[in-house]
Amino acid sequence: MKYAYFNQLSLKSLFHDVDTLVIATDKRLNIIYVNPAYCTATGYTCEEIYQHPAHFWLAQVRSDQSFPIIFKSIHRHQIWQGQLTGQRKDTSLWHQSTSIKKLLDSQGHHLGYISIGQDISSRLLFEKNTNRLGRLEALGHLLAGLTHEFNNLFGTINGLTELNLALSQPQDPLYKNLQQTLCAGTRAARLLEHLDILNPDNQKTPNTKIKNLNQLVYKTQAIVQDMLGEEIHFSMNLHQHSLPVSLDAHGFIQVLVNLVRNAKDALASQNLPKFIISTQIKTFNFIETHQSKNYAVISFYDNGSGICPEIQTRIFDPFFTTKDIGKGTGLGMSLVNQFVTLHQGLIEIDSRPNKYTDIRLLFPLQRQDNVANT
Repeated sequence: MKYAYFNQLSLKSLFHDVDTLVIATDKRLNIIYVNPAYCTATGYTCEEIYQHPAHFWLAQVRSDQSFPIIFKSIHRHQIWQGQLTGQRKDTSLWHQSTSIKKLLDSQGHHLGYISIGQDISSRLLFEKNTNRLGRLEALGHLLAGLTHEFNNLFGTINGLTELNLALSQPQDPLYKNLQQTLCAGTRAARLLEHLDILNPDNQKTPNTKIKNLNQLVYKTQAIVQDMLGEEIHFSMNLHQHSLPVSLDAHGFIQVLVNLVRNAKDALASQNLPKFIISTQIKTFNFIETHQSKNYAVISFYDNGSGICPEIQTRIFDPFFTTKDIGKGTGLGMSLVNQFVTLHQGLIEIDSRPNKYTDIRLLFPLQRQDNVANT
């Protein structure tokens, strides 16, 4: 449809009950109509959207093209198509694929603009996780060959060092050097064991059972508090209802420990450090299939140093770390990503530098039947 012929009254009758995201403005970009689906996607009520001026909403939206270019395209071709990224009321980001057209009356007079789009946040999140898994799998195959070769080398080095230690006396000049060599070789061999975990050929099917996520998290309270120490204020805010999920409990504890350790490091310079673990339910609506899926969400929130946007895209890459040399291997978040992916889950990150970080792990919500004891 090249032109949009509507009057203000017809917009509600056409778009009120559809899943499509619709927002219409006058020529000065003052909002004259927004449908409930758009309000749901943004987290604002329709009344709140109407109350704010146009420049407020334009400030919440980003695109690869500037808005002057977008509106120039609309006036030249009567339509602009592309993707927009907006900020929800809770400050998280959402994405839509949209078409913006001129809004004309029946005589062809320019009334304003209408945006008709679809929320593609769920699709982009799945694609992002799939691409991340593909990169990790490719790297894992490369590391598999290197690990095998280095294992052979360290086996020879450590074996000969142990033999020389057995043939030496503690008072010999080289005895301490041999001990340090063996210690370094042993540490290197252990690091290779961590690398081997990233090899997709060695990934085993997780030993999953249906467990109540709330109970599993609650039982880690003492562990988390002990890791954080007394200086960090720690609290839990668990969903009021049971959250049955299919998890490998042992692997989940390892994931939790990695995330708590990272949060503690981020809070090191905070005057009033705070760490919160919370759980909730989140529903994704898939426009393409007209289906929805419920996820149990566990959130790890800290008010520490935060993660800048350019680093957020790399934190799941193996060996990537912002910590000082010797304080991190760069494998912790890769293993978190691997665990979540093996459990058909998702990861969301919301962070602002020097303000906060909120890492959310999403696991498919299961039926309440046969929840295993945790």
